Amino acid sequence: MLNRDLPFIILLSIFCTLSQAQAAGQANITIAVLNLEAIGVEDNTSGVISEMVRTTLGNEDEFIILSHHQLEKIARHNFIKLSDCNDVVGAIRIGKASKAKVVITGSLSKLGMKYILSLRALNVVTGSVECDAHEEGEVRVEDLSSLVLPAVRKIVASLLNKPIPPESIDIMKASPLYVPHAENIDYPGLTYLRTNDWEYKEYLNSKDSSTMIFIPAGEFTMGSKNIIAYNIIILEKMVTWPNEQPIHSVYLGQYFISKYEVTVGQFRNFCNSTGKDMPGQPTWGQDNYPVSNMTWDDAVAYAAWAGLRLPTEAEWEKAARGTDERLYPWGNKWDPTKCNAHGNSDWNEHSAPIGRFPQGASPYGAMDMAGNVWEWCQDWLDDNYYSISPDSNPKGPSSGYYRVMRGGSWSRDRAGTKTVCRTSGRGKEFPEIKFANYGFRCVR
Repeated sequence: MLNRDLPFIILLSIFCTLSQAQAAGQANITIAVLNLEAIGVEDNTSGVISEMVRTTLGNEDEFIILSHHQLEKIARHNFIKLSDCNDVVGAIRIGKASKAKVVITGSLSKLGMKYILSLRALNVVTGSVECDAHEEGEVRVEDLSSLVLPAVRKIVASLLNKPIPPESIDIMKASPLYVPHAENIDYPGLTYLRTNDWEYKEYLNSKDSSTMIFIPAGEFTMGSKNIIAYNIIILEKMVTWPNEQPIHSVYLGQYFISKYEVTVGQFRNFCNSTGKDMPGQPTWGQDNYPVSNMTWDDAVAYAAWAGLRLPTEAEWEKAARGTDERLYPWGNKWDPTKCNAHGNSDWNEHSAPIGRFPQGASPYGAMDMAGNVWEWCQDWLDDNYYSISPDSNPKGPSSGYYRVMRGGSWSRDRAGTKTVCRTSGRGKEFPEIKFANYGFRCVR
């Protein structure tokens, strides 16, 4: 009897396992959001709103959102023209190619003073319309996010088949709205200051009075190649940094990064406002010096208070090197006069005031990204992460022992000053450790 029923039991077990796996898989819905059709508005404006739709949907744990960069690569591989995919046939085609379950299309139009946002969610399998969302209003171009939020709420409610309370999607978690043709606009909590000498816009963060530089979306090259190094003893030697390889292209959405490292004065204001004890500072630590003796948790707490966060190491590296693969923020040749690193006779015993080396600025105008103090990043460290990291907005491993640090410092380092101050150099430290050369800067 037992032997006769055994095949049935095995089949039933397999069926239950598959059913459970299918049910679990239903919790993750892959969504492709196509760029909105621009009707009476600039293409750049509709592109920014499209990115905001992606980012806002991405705040829901049940969704996996394909980036526009990923869709472009899939389209090229499958000989699909994305601009032809706004109709149902084209949308379903790119949806199948990208293995998405849902494709969202739509348009952003302007009629007189009124903006009209229309979104449509299509089921890739059935070709049917899951949801239509339509919002309109007489708003300023920089306030178009007020149309995105209610439209996305409707999409989420329909796809998850449940009501979504107003606070369930936080538009402030989405990328800040940047419209290239709307000059000098302000963002929530940020006030436009100037266009800097490197032709990038700078803003004042109202919470901590820090200067933030706008970094536009786009690709850059992350990591390092093997290089030939020369010295007196060995005329030619191959130098390699395995945890910075493979060198790879990364796409990042737009973001803001602090122009300077967080200062002693700024951190003291944070402590006074929150009741946190001010960590002891070195004897040279005046208000305009980078704050030091920072643990990773100290940096995270400050960033959250300021309405900011720590940079991912991808965001840090792009802000430091730009898009031309430079070895140092200022170029490819080591120059100790352009940063406060060991070997600079003026400052090699301690940190320097922020911004003391403008000639060593990054391509975006960020200061002191080589030397001064090591800067905490958001990511856990995995020496092999580059071989498996996503090519769009990588966030780092989900766990680890060390947090990533970047940029080198004023202090001697056993790896060598020229090595640790490179834009691709990856330092590490236990998150609870602090030293007189550990600091940070923030992003938004």
